[in-house]
Amino acid sequence: MKVKKLSNRLLLLYGAFCLVLYIVALVIING
Repeated sequence: MKVKKLSNRLLLLYGAFCLVLYIVALVIING
């Protein structure tokens, strides 16, 4: 249970990180 919770949090962090990278890439391309 603990491992699954940690995994979910890690997945959420990874998703947020990818989203930020995606936004930064869009800004660089458009700018």
